Amino acid sequence: MASMEVLDVLNSSTVCSSWSTACTQFCRLHLHAKPNPPPCLLHARAADGAATIYSPSTDATFPSRGGGFAVASSAHGWLFAVDDATANPFLFNPLTGDRTALPPLATLERVKGTSLNGDGTVMYDVDHWRPTCAATAAMGVEPVTARRARDWMFRRIVISAAGVVLLVHISV
Repeated sequence: MASMEVLDVLNSSTVCSSWSTACTQFCRLHLHAKPNPPPCLLHARAADGAATIYSPSTDATFPSRGGGFAVASSAHGWLFAVDDATANPFLFNPLTGDRTALPPLATLERVKGTSLNGDGTVMYDVDHWRPTCAATAAMGVEPVTARRARDWMFRRIVISAAGVVLLVHISV
């Protein structure tokens, strides 16, 4: 597998169950296909939004494993992804489908509480006010949907090669 293109490694997993197991192990060990492989592009298909991996060098596409999330950043083969329904972040490997949970959105300092609205949508009480006294402290708390919280809270994300995630969110 080490001499194969990335998409060829992924396609080999569909041959039979033993090849699928070998491919999964190869990807989980973070072994690389060809040295200095050409880059691949991860994008959403327009029709259904499903993630697809595209290799410009071979003009081939392969469906990514996983879905139901938005991508905010990527590095070193990992995506910083945010769940569509809850806005909770996680690291996602599109080749293996592995997910690594990160602390939920509700643990950020500016998130004061969570609830469900009438249709079951997750709502976050986000404090975006800089209070000058106790009387104005509650003025800036605003209920927002998970989607708006996701778009609003995650300002910058950096992922190190060691897997450390630095998240810059709404400042205090």
